[in-house]
Amino acid sequence: MPQNKFSRLETIVFPELKEYGIELIDNVIIENKNDLKKGLELISLPCYAKLIAREELHKSDKGLVREITNEKECIMFFEEMENLNKEKKVYSFVLQRRVKGVELFLGIKKDNLFGHVLLFGFGGIFVEVYRDIAYAVLPIKKDEFLELVEQTKIGERLLKGYRGYGIDLEKLYEVIKNSYRLMKQKNYSEIEYNPIIVSKEGITSIVDIKIVK
Repeated sequence: MPQNKFSRLETIVFPELKEYGIELIDNVIIENKNDLKKGLELISLPCYAKLIAREELHKSDKGLVREITNEKECIMFFEEMENLNKEKKVYSFVLQRRVKGVELFLGIKKDNLFGHVLLFGFGGIFVEVYRDIAYAVLPIKKDEFLELVEQTKIGERLLKGYRGYGIDLEKLYEVIKNSYRLMKQKNYSEIEYNPIIVSKEGITSIVDIKIVK
């Protein structure tokens, strides 16, 4: 995690995550163009640059995310986003570490009939296409979560060591418990983590989040 003058999404945009011990992948918020070089050094290239607001749910579809391979690309994207944002001033420009791996989806929704419902499965931009999602009513025990993971094709494969990838079930279970507690105490209606990336190095990282109050 970068330790410097830069703020993180968990501090500025989603402070409740820090309050409940939920951490996103390494990221820094860039306030001005002069800070881009130092920010890139901290996150390291290649990385992702994003324009983020709490209410913005489909950043990729709207061109608010770009993979960055050098400083010039980052400056150009920052200037594009600065022009887009100059009227609203409600977005944060973020540099985020890039990781490769298997993309998962994890979400909790408040249902009028069942209460808080957990969703887990294949993630990324094709989550609605493949629909490899399993459901459970919260609260859930660790062994019950394991059973839920095994119900999905992607989860079953990861548990069997699919192409060398592993899944940090302990970390995901902690995210579920903390998110469930957050939702009940804050009375939120929905939290989605998509994607959560599982790397070959055994690291499970939360890359993107949506919160609905």
